[in-house]
This record gives sequence, C-alpha cells and structure tokens, in this order.
Amino acid sequence: MVLNDYRSPLVLLLADSNPFSIVRYFEYALYKHVNLIFIPLDIHEWFLKKFGLPKLFYKFLKVRFKHLGRLPKDPDLILVIEPYIKTWLNLNYFKNSIKAFYALDPHALKAKEAYEKCKVWEYDYVLCAQKDYIPMLKELDCSNIHWLPYAVDPIIFKERKGVDIKYDIAFLGSMSSDRRKILERLNKKFKLLVGQPGKSAYYMHDASVAYSMSKTVLQISNKGTLGARIFEGMACNRLVIADRIGNGLNNLFQDGENIVLYGNLEELEDKIHYYLLNDDERTHIALQGYNLVLSKHTYEHRVIELLNVVGLTK
Repeated sequence: MVLNDYRSPLVLLLADSNPFSIVRYFEYALYKHVNLIFIPLDIHEWFLKKFGLPKLFYKFLKVRFKHLGRLPKDPDLILVIEPYIKTWLNLNYFKNSIKAFYALDPHALKAKEAYEKCKVWEYDYVLCAQKDYIPMLKELDCSNIHWLPYAVDPIIFKERKGVDIKYDIAFLGSMSSDRRKILERLNKKFKLLVGQPGKSAYYMHDASVAYSMSKTVLQISNKGTLGARIFEGMACNRLVIADRIGNGLNNLFQDGENIVLYGNLEELEDKIHYYLLNDDERTHIALQGYNLVLSKHTYEHRVIELLNVVGLTK
C-alpha cells in the first residue's frame, strides 16, 4: 500500500501502558510520522501500586476490543507491541488493516509458548527485536518476519553537559547472579555507578545523567540479547563496553571503531583499564558510536523502517 495522496497513515497502537517501557519511545516516534491512536492493553501494575487503585477499578478501566468499532475508519496499520499478558487479540473486525506484531522479548522464559497464545502467525508481519530468535518465529509458521532491534530516543538520552564525571563505569539494569559476580569484581578495581530496578533505579532523563557522570557504559547482556543500553550509552557520548555476542551485534557495530567488546572477565578488566588510561582513544570511539546511533539507530529510524516494511510509504 503506497500512500500517494499525501495522506498520513492511520496507525492503531495496541500495547501496555508501562511508563518506563520501550513502547513509550515508539509511541513518541510514531507521532512524528503517522496519525496515531494508542489504546493501552492494561493499566500497568506500577500505576496501580503508585496510586493504590483497587482491582475493581482496574477492571473498570481495562480496555475492551468491542469499543474499537467506533474508529472513523479501518486503520492502515494495527501494531501490537508485545504485551505483558499474552493472549489472542481478535482483530478480525479490521478487515482492511495491515496487522503487525512486534516481539520485544523473544528471549524471555517460555516465549515460544507465549507467542502461541498470541497466535502470532495470524499477523501479516512479525517484527523481532532479537535477530537470533527469528528461527523460533519461523517454527511458529510466521511469515514476513523482520529484524527490528532496539534503538534510542535522543531527546531523553543525551550527554548532560556540566555534570561532574565521578565514575569509571556505569551499569544500569536488573541484577542476576552473573551480573552481580562481574560487578563485584570490577568494584574492587574501579569506581562503579550501579542502578537497578527497585533500589537505586535510574529512568529516562536520570539515566542519561548517570551515564554522563561516567567515563564508560557497561553492557552485560541478558541471555545474549542486544540490549537498549548499548544505544542509550552511545547517545550520551560515552564509550560502551559490551560482551561479545551474536544476535546481530556485528551487523550494527564494529569492535574498536564505535564500540569495545570483551569475551571474558579478564579481558573486560584489561580493556576498562586501558581505555581509562587513554582518554583520546576512549573519547574517539565514544564519538563514533554517538554519531552512528544518531544517524541510524533512533526510534524514529525504526518507525521509518517499520513503515517501509509494511508498505506504508509516502
């Protein structure tokens, strides 16, 4: 479908309402290019806990699909970004709409069974955030599968001028036994800033301040995933040091040019030590990463790619 009458596509976005989710960045980027209607599939647990809403009120607020019939026309695209609660969404009412499902967490436990509940094979297009998990989606008989990795919102993640650089390394993310082991060892030799959900959490603008206060940003992948932390650290003009994984990492970045990769803890320690001593090399690689993500890896780039994939180009 090519929109040659200068009309912007009408997109119906169905996703969770988590205020700290990647969904937010996609929503903001979509508004720049399409006429967007966002229907939250939940009232997120964070919202309930924050304001103490009773479960009955939650059920009252929960969106039902029967209300979607009031739209002025069939959307050009219905984009479902993987919700927390996995269930089949009956989109048969929208007979003339392109339907796409974005698998954000294909690496999650029992993801294949979860996608079976969603009947992802019924969608016209399936987008996958992690390249190595495309074969799993093929096993579910999905067609038109496209790799669409995470990215960054440069309005949120940017270098904060004027902040004091107090730390050698910043790591923001959830904690696991493997991550804890690495960070505890690094903490004996380097000055670390560590933020994790539920404790010393850093979200959105605060995360960019945390990265700006550090000389390097550390990525310790979760099950070999290509994490958003890489893009966010680079957007803050900081050297990103990441574990050497597959999953399309080498398709996007080049070791020693715009990122620094490590294979084990000893190599990680050596490279941190080296780049802390060599400011010019560190800042040069950081700048190359910064220029790369701003030119190719923002969520606006991902939205444009999505619209091209589904044929909604002007």
